[in-house]
Amino acid sequence: MNVLALLGSPREKGNTALLLDHYLRGVKECDKSARVETVFLHGKDIHPCTGCYTCVDTGGTCVIDDDMQDLYTKLKDADAFIFATPIYWWSITAQLKKFIDRLCPITSRDLEGKKFALLMTYGAAPPNRGPEMVTDMFKEIWNSFKVDFVHVYSTCTEDYLPVSENEKAQRDAYELGKELVRKIAAERHIRKDIQ
Repeated sequence: MNVLALLGSPREKGNTALLLDHYLRGVKECDKSARVETVFLHGKDIHPCTGCYTCVDTGGTCVIDDDMQDLYTKLKDADAFIFATPIYWWSITAQLKKFIDRLCPITSRDLEGKKFALLMTYGAAPPNRGPEMVTDMFKEIWNSFKVDFVHVYSTCTEDYLPVSENEKAQRDAYELGKELVRKIAAERHIRKDIQ
């Protein structure tokens, strides 16, 4: 199993990164052979989309020569994507938004049947529609690529506890990582039985 984790936080060791670490620990412990890669988007050279649509005219080749070229390949090779982002102003970070805006060269043929999960941290106590709004946006985006939504998890870090002190959030993320592996394994088993 090949899992690509995309960390949208500008902080490589912050709450969102720690939540993602616990999730990926669950993945790795449930499938010892899983190949897991975390991409820290803030550290990547990703330019904004210019809306030129050359990628559409050329069959999927983006004219911008930056780190997205490598990330396109990683997306196509992954069985599952994990997106981890803090919520900024009821939405995702600029780092993750730039990545998403650059997905135009990718088609549903490239990604159909893959899985995605979403992890979020946020600072404002409920009622806060940020997690709901981000979840809806991600479901719409990845549904257009025919990528299957597995689960979402969000935790408040300001008014409650930072992830480093929140044992429930750590445990929940870990268990969800294992759940992702089980879902993918079960589907592969079913497909194998059908063939």
